[in-house]
Amino acid sequence: MKEYQQQELDRLVTCAKEITRPPKREMLLERGSWRNDMDLKSMDGNEFFEVFLRKADAFPENFSIGLVWCPREDPERVCLIRCNGPHGEFRVDSSTPGPHYGHHVHLATAAAIAAGEKPERGGQVTTAFASFEEAIVYFINHCHIVKAGDHFPHAKPAPLFDKPGERQ
Repeated sequence: MKEYQQQELDRLVTCAKEITRPPKREMLLERGSWRNDMDLKSMDGNEFFEVFLRKADAFPENFSIGLVWCPREDPERVCLIRCNGPHGEFRVDSSTPGPHYGHHVHLATAAAIAAGEKPERGGQVTTAFASFEEAIVYFINHCHIVKAGDHFPHAKPAPLFDKPGERQ
């Protein structure tokens, strides 16, 4: 795999993106997990991405939402970020194991790629989301996916104030 700079990986996560292949209206149950996918491209049209959404049927708190970069010059795809529910174990760093006792985020690092490891190894516990639905909202905002509310209605920002005459 090509060598990457951390600044480049971070930019890929946060650059503005548009949906080119929307997710299906309903998630599909396949091999014990509810699944959905969509494709994105950067607003400048130079970068391409895939998004996966997975949620276990038996344990809905066990989920994963990820952004995979599909570089033109390298056939290997790079998982840039994964938002996960509490499950299993992961390594906080190369010497410290840590349980997945909470919701957490995995981010790709140039160091992990250079070491030949999964780009997004490790992970950080987060309080930014506490459910699959909240993780989708976090993911959409963090990855700057424009007009995502068209496909994820619960991800649309709520109005700050009621419009006059709408209160009952």
